[in-house]
Amino acid sequence: MNPHEVHIQSCLTSVEASIARQNDNPQQILFREFNEIVYGSDSPYTQQPTYSSVASVTREDLIAWHRKYFQPERVVLGLVGDFDSAEALELVKEVFGTWPRGSGRETPDVPYDREPKPGVYYVEKGDMTQSNIAMGHVGIRKDNPDYYAVQVMNQVLSGSFASRLFSRVRSQQGLAYAVFGQVGSQWDHEGVTLFGMTTKTETTGAGIEALLREARNMTSEPPTDEEVRKAKDGILNSFIFNSDSRSEILGQQVTYEYYGYPLDWLSRYQKGIQGVTTAQVREAAEEYLHPDRFSILVVGPSEGRDKPLDTYGQVTEVDISIPEPETRRAEVTEEGVQHAQELLAEAVETLGGDLVDSIETLRLQGTAVQSTPQGEMQIKLTATYRYPDSLRQDLELPFGTMTMVVTPATAFVQSPQGGMDPQGSQRQSLESTRKPNLLVLLQARDDPGFLPPPAGPPAQPKTRANSSGARLDPPIPRTATRR
Repeated sequence: MNPHEVHIQSCLTSVEASIARQNDNPQQILFREFNEIVYGSDSPYTQQPTYSSVASVTREDLIAWHRKYFQPERVVLGLVGDFDSAEALELVKEVFGTWPRGSGRETPDVPYDREPKPGVYYVEKGDMTQSNIAMGHVGIRKDNPDYYAVQVMNQVLSGSFASRLFSRVRSQQGLAYAVFGQVGSQWDHEGVTLFGMTTKTETTGAGIEALLREARNMTSEPPTDEEVRKAKDGILNSFIFNSDSRSEILGQQVTYEYYGYPLDWLSRYQKGIQGVTTAQVREAAEEYLHPDRFSILVVGPSEGRDKPLDTYGQVTEVDISIPEPETRRAEVTEEGVQHAQELLAEAVETLGGDLVDSIETLRLQGTAVQSTPQGEMQIKLTATYRYPDSLRQDLELPFGTMTMVVTPATAFVQSPQGGMDPQGSQRQSLESTRKPNLLVLLQARDDPGFLPPPAGPPAQPKTRANSSGARLDPPIPRTATRR
C-alpha cells in the first residue's frame, strides 16, 4: 500500500468512527434530523456520510474533485496584516500567476424542500431522562428585504435573558434551562426557522405548548415599542464584537465576496438595524412565523411524558439506525489463505500464545475526558468481555455509574435514574459493540469449517498484522480470566 493510500485509509477510519458515534449526542440528533425534515432527505444540505458512501470513494475520485473545484475561478484569496499592498500583490502573482484559471465558476442548483411539513416526528432515545424538542419550518435568505426586521424580531424572541422565551418559558414557567427561537437565514439559501428547548420527560407536552404559544404570541401579542427598542439596542451594543479582530474582518470580507454580497454589508447591517420600526417587526412576524405549519420533532424516551405526542398532530417515527457497512468477500486464493494462517499464528504468539485459547473473560480499563459546557468531565471506563459474545461496560461519571450489558439474549442499561431496555437505534448500537473481535477470531481458528479471511500479498518484513492486514498495537494493560 503506497503512502497516499495509507493516508486515505487513515482518513476513512476516522470518518467511519464518527459515523459510529453519530447517534450518541441527542442535540446532534435533534438538529441533524430536523434539518432533514425541513429541507428533505434528498437535499445535499442534509446528506450524511454512511459506511457505504465513504467506502466507495477512491483516490481517483478525490483527485478529480480537487481538479474540478480547486481553481482560481473558484477561489477567493484574502490577506490581513502589516504589509505593503503592492508588494503583497506582486508576491501573490509570483506564486499563483501560472495557475490555470479554470473553466469558470458554476452556480449549482442545490435542491431543497420549501413547503412546510406540519406534524409530529419522534426519535426514540431511551437512555435519557429528558426530551429535546425542535419545531419550525423553512426560513429566509440574508438578502431578503425584511432581513433586518427579522433580526430584531429574533432578538425579541430569544436574544437576551430578558427576551420572551427566556423570561417566560425558562424563568417564569421553569420548563427549560436552555430555550431558543429564531427565523434562520443563510447566504445562498433559506435558513431554518427553529424553536427549541430541552425539558424533563414529564414536561414534554408542556414544553411543546409553551413554544407554540410564544410563536403565536408574536402576532397575537405583537412586540411593543419598548421591546423593539431594547432589541435594537442589544444588537447595536454588541455590534463592535463582530469586528474586534483583523482575522474576523478578513473572514467577513471573504464571505461577502464569495456569496456575491456588497463588501460594505456589515455597515449596511448596522444602518439597517437602526432603521427598523415596530411596525416592520410586527409585519415580519406575520409574514415569516407560521406555528400552524410547524414540524415538531421530539428526541427522547417514549415513557413518562405528560401528554401523548399525537395530541399535537400525526406522529411519524424517525429511523436513525445506522446502516451496516457492506460485507465484501475478497477473492479466496490458496496463497491468500496460507498467508492469513501465518498472520493468525503470529497474532496468537504476539498476544500470549496458549493464553489466547484459555481466556474466558477480558477486562479493559481506561479513562477519558469529555468537554461539556460546564467544563471537562472525567470518565472512567471498564469493559468486561465474556467470550465469545457477551459484554458489560461500566462508566463512572460524576453523577454516578452507568452500566450497559448486552448478551445474545438480552440488553439493558442501568443508570442513577433507573434501569431501561434500549430500543431501536440504541439497541442496535449496543448490539454492535459485542460483535466478534480479534480475540474471538483467534480462538475460533481451529474450529471445523473456519476459513481465515484472505490477507492479500505478504506485508513488509517484521510487520505484525491481523487477519485483515491491519497493524496490531502493542498489548494493552488487561486482566484475563483463564478457563
